[in-house]
Amino acid sequence: MHCLLVWETDKPEVQAELSQKVCACFEEFESVHIFGNTYVIKIPGNGLYERVQKRLLEAAKAEEQCTLTFIMSPLQRSGRYAGRMKEELKDSINTIVED
Repeated sequence: MHCLLVWETDKPEVQAELSQKVCACFEEFESVHIFGNTYVIKIPGNGLYERVQKRLLEAAKAEEQCTLTFIMSPLQRSGRYAGRMKEELKDSINTIVED
């Protein structure tokens, strides 16, 4: 199963620091950084989806130097992402969504 995560901040100057904090919320799962602050994350079950969601929410609430916002798609079992991107990204995304 997999989901799409997109996040942003109102202060671009802290984006690199926040990126590390956001990625730490799902570091144990296979993921593909598509572009900007957009990720496809392979999550093997519903309980783990909620764990990632909780970690992201805690990270956002703990952030004092800026506002961190995010959105996660529902957990999906299959499907294809469409768009214009490098072939190697398509291959990496397909690896995640094929299970």
